Amino acid sequence: MKQIKTITLAALCTLGAFSAIVYTSCKKDACKGVVCKNKGTCSNGTCTCPSGFSGKSCELSTIAFKNNTYTPVSITVNGAAYEIAKDSTLLVTDTAGRIAKVTASTSGKSADTAIGYVVKWAFSDTYPTDGTTFNQPLDVQAENPANNKEQVYYLEVVNNNALAVTQVVVLNIITQERTRIEMNLPKNGRTGIGYFIGAGNDALVANNFNPATFEFKQIAFEAVYMLPFTVNQKYTFTVN
Repeated sequence: MKQIKTITLAALCTLGAFSAIVYTSCKKDACKGVVCKNKGTCSNGTCTCPSGFSGKSCELSTIAFKNNTYTPVSITVNGAAYEIAKDSTLLVTDTAGRIAKVTASTSGKSADTAIGYVVKWAFSDTYPTDGTTFNQPLDVQAENPANNKEQVYYLEVVNNNALAVTQVVVLNIITQERTRIEMNLPKNGRTGIGYFIGAGNDALVANNFNPATFEFKQIAFEAVYMLPFTVNQKYTFTVN
């Protein structure tokens, strides 16, 4: 009887071992057929991506668009539209190695109406393949694309006068083109307006509107002298 028990136990152990081998050999490999790109590794059918890559197959990388201008920037990246607030960064991901075709524009606005010059530019980037995030600054260049002898500048107004500034006129002395901007800027107020072309050729006038006489009174006049031709350059019109 003891011999029968021993034989039976040995048979059960052998069967158990055989079943484990069969189970192991029949278990499906979850990573079979899974391709992890850019040195990603597969675990239980899922790709674990190295730093700088993302996506189901670690196929995506990132470009960071940083708005360094004084106004929101509208951009399109390969046809997709985005809006980037001042001093903000937008992260856009796409297939590593793909070309990013970008258009950008910015301007001062009042009630969704552009004030002054609408700055537009275009460029191309490549989504990085080395695991880094590519940092793309968005800047307004100093030169007018149509005439590199003309400068682009951002205009802001500071009011130190006792009277409110209710209108600013930007006059291009060469072309005699006038841009009138209505506002209500009290004493010690500061406001940004928008971009203009022609530093060195522009004159600035600050007016105060008198509702009793329905007349504008000039309270300040200033010429815009040549600026240093730097990106994102700004001219501050101080009304004293």
